[in-house]
Amino acid sequence: MSVSARIRRKGAGPALAALFLALTLAGVCLIHLPGHVVTPGTVASEHERVLRAEVRGFLSDLHVEPSETVATGDLLLQLESSDLERSVLAAQYGRDVAASEVRLTGDGPRVERLVSENGRDHAERLLRSRLAERERLSIRAPWTGAVVRVPDPAELGKLVEPGTALAVVAAGPPVVHTQLTGEEVGDTGLHRGQRVRFRSSRDPRKTHGGRVARIEPTHASGSTAAAPHFRVTIAFDTDAPDLLYGTTGSVAIRTRPRTLGRRLWRGAVAFAGRLRDGF
Repeated sequence: MSVSARIRRKGAGPALAALFLALTLAGVCLIHLPGHVVTPGTVASEHERVLRAEVRGFLSDLHVEPSETVATGDLLLQLESSDLERSVLAAQYGRDVAASEVRLTGDGPRVERLVSENGRDHAERLLRSRLAERERLSIRAPWTGAVVRVPDPAELGKLVEPGTALAVVAAGPPVVHTQLTGEEVGDTGLHRGQRVRFRSSRDPRKTHGGRVARIEPTHASGSTAAAPHFRVTIAFDTDAPDLLYGTTGSVAIRTRPRTLGRRLWRGAVAFAGRLRDGF
């Protein structure tokens, strides 16, 4: 065997090893790996009613707590107003006086009897009006649902002006609201009915399954970028009584399968961007 043939034979081993290594790396980079997009989410309600004070008064009593279930007409909290109480007492006294006059003129002239009866009717209408005004001091549930927010017990005795928000009552099952960028929507192939998982910050060991119910384009607050953002509403598969309204957590959405090579490339690009921006 000539010298050149021996050299070529000796060089074949490293070349084959390099070729095998290259093919192995290429195969590894082509492996499809599933992933997840994890984004913050907040438990909320599709339908909420903000209850405001209709009259001026002092917060005197709380009858419910957040997350408590209430029925239509249930008393949530109570205000009190000494002015309204005095007006009710005055109207009751006027009604009683008018009723006494009707009894006294029962056997008298017809004209006097008619005058006293008209006075009694007016006094009763005035009393009903004052009672209706006093009833506005009672804040009641407008529908069957769950209490989202009520004043803190430390606020008892506080003066409340008309129009002040006092309570929020939600109707319907809880949902999760989250926000995704256009890139994240593309990575996950997001669509209605897609399955997702929600993990509450109150109990990180437990996850709740759900499906995408609605996807709405929105503008990200505080962002000047032209990239689109989407507000995503997620409905739970089953009732989640342990999730309180306002609970925060994380939403995990499975992405489309990506090759390992693409993930490594995107990670390298992101790392280079961080180096450029000085972390």
